[in-house]
Amino acid sequence: MKKRALVYCEHQFGSMDGKTANGLVRESGIYEIMGVIDSSKAGLDAGEVLDQKKMASQFLKIYPTHLINLVKSRNTLFLGLHRLTHF
Repeated sequence: MKKRALVYCEHQFGSMDGKTANGLVRESGIYEIMGVIDSSKAGLDAGEVLDQKKMASQFLKIYPTHLINLVKSRNTLFLGLHRLTHF
């Protein structure tokens, strides 16, 4: 049985900066990706964003206060962090 996971990739999913998240959603041998957290693409199908093909994983719009409860119901949360270039 695969471990279940969520992928957090705020404002980066589907772009080059979201390449780890993109790869996990396309094909993960270890994890069953349950959803992608990216409020800029809330409600869209992850497969359609990446490859124009529908898949079951939906984007979830989640606020930080709800994130802890959601993670408790899953096995793993992947965080993709992007270095800021401007302050």
